[in-house]
Amino acid sequence: MNPFVSSPYNNVGGLKRVFANNIKPVQGVYRLWKYIYDYDVEEPKLEPIPIKYKRGKGLSLFRYLSASHFLKDVTARSLTFVSPALWNDPFERLFFRESIKIGQINYSIRCICLTYDWIESEEAAWLRAGENNETVRVDYDFEKLCSELNKIKDVDFYFSVVDYSLSRKEIIKLSNDFSGGAWSPNSIDDYLNVMSLKRKAFTYENEIRLFLVKKQPIIGDIISIGYCDSPINSVCLPPKKLSPLEEVERAKERYNINVMHSHLYDLV
Repeated sequence: MNPFVSSPYNNVGGLKRVFANNIKPVQGVYRLWKYIYDYDVEEPKLEPIPIKYKRGKGLSLFRYLSASHFLKDVTARSLTFVSPALWNDPFERLFFRESIKIGQINYSIRCICLTYDWIESEEAAWLRAGENNETVRVDYDFEKLCSELNKIKDVDFYFSVVDYSLSRKEIIKLSNDFSGGAWSPNSIDDYLNVMSLKRKAFTYENEIRLFLVKKQPIIGDIISIGYCDSPINSVCLPPKKLSPLEEVERAKERYNINVMHSHLYDLV
């Protein structure tokens, strides 16, 4: 028996096109849960995620991306989703199909990788950016982002809290069952859940995946969608800024976006 658990996706805030698993409002504030493997009962269990909210502004989601990609998106007032086929880790591509038939519907997906953590994994996130340090961290307001996504026609959006509860061996077994026909998703929820499985070694990333789901083929590995009202709270520059990144710093004046600097290594 594989311990994989498929979490249902529910509408966010009553919006018709935006769904989330393990993200729910509690007393007016969005809270998150994730699966932790319980060795006593030998199966995953849901546990609440302790999140430090930034200045009481509600749930923020963060995306680390190159300064050039950030500027391209913010200039075009768009969000860019990529095909999981482009992800570096082969384990993350095990379940991906360019088009998958579930019931009588063929689905295609693209994705944005985010994190809900801006403290515990910060150093690791900046280090993954590489030596040139031209990566920035964009802070999105979850509720504003959902509102903007809900305006897009002919596609649905799913926020998925990444599941780190399975071992490498268990993920490979489930993938082999999937490829061999012994297991198949009964719903888009099942498919997006396995697309959100990741090895325990990556738990520190505290990742959330935002899937764009379409019931027809998507042309190209990269797709951008526009927004009207910016869901961006701020953009943060790296702690070791080797290049000036003046264009990003001017985002405050040009796009009314607060520009911050990481103080990760500051002594005062």
